[in-house]
Amino acid sequence: MAQEQQEPVQPQDAAPAAQEPQGDAREAHVDATDWKAEARKWEARAKANRSAADELEKLKESTMSESERLRHRLEKLESENEAYRLDRQRAEWSARVSRETGVPARLLSGDTLEAMQEQAARLKEWGDSLKPKGVSLGNEPKADSARSQLGEFARSLFSH
Repeated sequence: MAQEQQEPVQPQDAAPAAQEPQGDAREAHVDATDWKAEARKWEARAKANRSAADELEKLKESTMSESERLRHRLEKLESENEAYRLDRQRAEWSARVSRETGVPARLLSGDTLEAMQEQAARLKEWGDSLKPKGVSLGNEPKADSARSQLGEFARSLFSH
């Protein structure tokens, strides 16, 4: 018994601490994860869930009465129609704002006419700030237009 009392007692948490990787070894273990394999695994799970959701939808449709199916289809078509209507409205607004401001319609976005007008004003202001002062970009009318018309007439006579 005397020998048992003299034997040093090891702490219980000492053994697991020795087995656990430290510092760089733990980071190397984390970096060893094959992310492509993980992505493929989750993609396969998502596809399986999608097919299960499709099967559930078909089951629900089969248990619906004819009027419920028609109501469901009508709601879906109405929501699609609303989306198309909103897209057409946005296209009309962007064309209108483009004509008014000279900003290309493809640069405009927004859900309201006011938002598009505000964006166009900011873009026009920005574009005007980039234009060099006192330099003709070629789209301004020329002061000597009579002379240029005469030159065009002469070119047309001698081009044959």
